[in-house]
Amino acid sequence: MQRYQTLQTLGQHTDKSTVTFLALDTITQKKVIVKKISLNSSIDANNSSLDRYKERVKALQELKHSGIVHYLHTYKDVDFFYVVREHLELQSLAEIQTISADNLKKIILAVLDILIYLQKRVPPIIHHNLKPENILIDTRFNAHLVDFEIDDRIPQDMKEELGFISPEQRRKQKSSKSTDLYALGATILCILTHTKSKNITRLINQEMRFVFRDRLIHLNPDFLDWLERMVKLNPQERHLSAFKAKGILKQISVEKISEVRIKHPGLTIKSKIVQEKLTKTFRIRRFLPNSIQEGIWEVAPHTGDFAVSPREHPWIAIAPSHFHRSQSSYQVTIDTSHLLSGQLYERNLILHTFFPQEKKYIIPLRVKTARVEQEPQENAAFSRSLTTILLPSAKQTPKQSYNLTEEEIQLALTRDGTPTWTEEDFQNLMQTLGKAGYGWLTSEGVYHQLEKMKENFRSQSNLNQKST
Repeated sequence: MQRYQTLQTLGQHTDKSTVTFLALDTITQKKVIVKKISLNSSIDANNSSLDRYKERVKALQELKHSGIVHYLHTYKDVDFFYVVREHLELQSLAEIQTISADNLKKIILAVLDILIYLQKRVPPIIHHNLKPENILIDTRFNAHLVDFEIDDRIPQDMKEELGFISPEQRRKQKSSKSTDLYALGATILCILTHTKSKNITRLINQEMRFVFRDRLIHLNPDFLDWLERMVKLNPQERHLSAFKAKGILKQISVEKISEVRIKHPGLTIKSKIVQEKLTKTFRIRRFLPNSIQEGIWEVAPHTGDFAVSPREHPWIAIAPSHFHRSQSSYQVTIDTSHLLSGQLYERNLILHTFFPQEKKYIIPLRVKTARVEQEPQENAAFSRSLTTILLPSAKQTPKQSYNLTEEEIQLALTRDGTPTWTEEDFQNLMQTLGKAGYGWLTSEGVYHQLEKMKENFRSQSNLNQKST
């Protein structure tokens, strides 16, 4: 390191396979960061690892983004490979003591913007080393990513920080666009729970799942759902890309939003014909404060719905989708072809406003579907398929025509045992859903909902055990 004068050792692995220095470039008289990677334990006879390091740095040098640190050059000697990058005089996210919910969301969105840029590269570039220490923040709360992983080996002494490393990385499987999202989710959890990176395993249970909702009950449940999906063990269950994660987060507040149940009498809609599509006109303007000028219509999340988002509901639609005070009336359309016959469905319509304060104004909705004397064969098959999966240890029952209510399905989750299903069970369920008119459901959405119901069952089962 003749050109670079070491000023400070910033970090190193216990086995010293990687050491990071703050150094002075004696030619430019600028401070730089130098990462020294040992070649002794990683280079094979064909120098393939060294070639991989060089290719990685070359790809990083081609990046042109204000939120990505510049990689300057590399060199090597007999025992080490050196990577030199720009030094930024900024605080890391780990060093910031307090941060507001709005500024945290701004930082998360900024990081997602950088990840979107990286994921648009061909091939996509994965950071592989996201954690609070590697996200630098300027005075305007703009984010800057540093310390991209060069050596993809997981050192033995990094066990304390394995919470940032995705399950697929630990298993040495191929990374995907959701790999960095897992690490970003873990980073967000550290900030929200005031947990240091070295103590991140305190947020993980024996099944290697993050457990955090009981510590963050003061935050918006929609945001916690978004965050929970970021750190799913199965990469296919996470947000599949930074672009999709950002699109959802932009519509969500980190803090809880005030909910106001206005004095509207609510909407009651009854169908007279099976699989009927119904439309009802309603007015709301006189029930709202005069200060409310604009907003967005949503449908409140419900465990019985496979909604993609509050604004994309499978069987409820509101038009116009945007509220404006000049609009006198709105229409809600119910597609009962997605619903079981002879049932009462209770949901909440939400007017989501953002000015002068973010609030949600709630209108109750009751939908009563038409009853038929004999349940269609398809709906009966649908009920039987759900029963097969949701009744884990129920005794064998004689063959009969099922007509389960939502309450009965919910009660099924309180039985003893753990809900489980095979791949064949799942495929049969998807086929039955299609035959019953639910072909619009995606396998990803159905699987996500089953897993969510499974987790709810475990929580309820633990509660029952404690109470007894």
